[in-house]
Amino acid sequence: MLKPLFFALSLLVGVIGWAEEPMLFPTQSPSALSPSESPSTPKSEEVEPSEPPLVFQRPKSVYLNMMDFPTRTLYQREIVHATYRLLVLANLQSLKTDFLGGDGSVGVLNPNSPWKKEADGSFSNTFYFKIQAQSFTIPKIRVSAEVNGYTDSDESEGRSGKAIVLDRNALFSKVIAKELRITDYKITSYDNENNLAVFRIEAENSNLEDFSLPYYKKQGVESSSFSPQLSSMIYYVILPKSEESIEFDYFASSDYQYRRLSLPNIAVDEKVSTQSDIKPKNNLRIFELSLLGMGILLFAGLYLYRRHILFLLIAFALLGYGIYSLSAKDEGYLKPEAEVRILPTYNSTVILRPESRLKIEILSEHNGYFKIISEDEKIGWVRKEEVEKN
Repeated sequence: MLKPLFFALSLLVGVIGWAEEPMLFPTQSPSALSPSESPSTPKSEEVEPSEPPLVFQRPKSVYLNMMDFPTRTLYQREIVHATYRLLVLANLQSLKTDFLGGDGSVGVLNPNSPWKKEADGSFSNTFYFKIQAQSFTIPKIRVSAEVNGYTDSDESEGRSGKAIVLDRNALFSKVIAKELRITDYKITSYDNENNLAVFRIEAENSNLEDFSLPYYKKQGVESSSFSPQLSSMIYYVILPKSEESIEFDYFASSDYQYRRLSLPNIAVDEKVSTQSDIKPKNNLRIFELSLLGMGILLFAGLYLYRRHILFLLIAFALLGYGIYSLSAKDEGYLKPEAEVRILPTYNSTVILRPESRLKIEILSEHNGYFKIISEDEKIGWVRKEEVEKN
């Protein structure tokens, strides 16, 4: 009785186990499989990721430092400088300097300044900056060096700050300088109511390019040479004859206070005055008169030595020619629309442009220009081709 029961239980367990075994064949037909699932396609072997390659780190060979920069209060439009020291610990082939992060608040005045090699093997450079805004940022500097066939670089720190605006002085000329001086000047009559003042200015460590005189409408630069260390220019201004003097202030960066300069507004008669350094000398005329004087002395000496009347006559003839040359007027006419300028240069300011022919007297000549004076006592320079001589 037990054997039939045991046999039935064994048969039932076998059937259940056979049902739970995995299928030996796919339930789908091969046509229903995707190409990537085709039983004939072998599975690709997975490749384990390899270790990243080792990168060779070159030793640093360029070091840049800002050595000094003003720690005091700075002023808008002021020129300041900073010295940099560069150390290169390799065989240097070339250097390149870049200024980074400029926002327009500071101007670099000598960006191409070359690096100077010092006795200890390091390099130094001084860069000049112009503070152009009340809130300013000195740009960073990056120096790239070609060393041993590769490029290495280093950067210096920048500086930021607030500048003081100098605008409370009515006579301020907008110039901040270590020192400013007037080296020469000339004041002549411009017309019945005004004088023309022309003067040369020199300034150290200054923003001389910003120079202007308050209260005068007609003024400007005739010629100029600007550099961070020393600048110079020839300036003109037309001012009323009623004013006693020309006065202006500049701010001295050496002692941080205003200094005043003044010129007397006194016109000179240019027909009898000597030439100043501002006006070019007529060297040919001076040479001619010198030769004439030596000739007179030579023939007068020969007459005294030989007592020959011919030498005396030649001496008197030369003397007469000299007197005539000095007293004779060289007159002519300006062509219509001729441009009379302050100085004998193309870029000089035009002070007179007649609409019709204008009678003038020629005082001298220089470099293709005549120095002339009109009948109403206006003096200037005009190109020779714009003058019709009698």
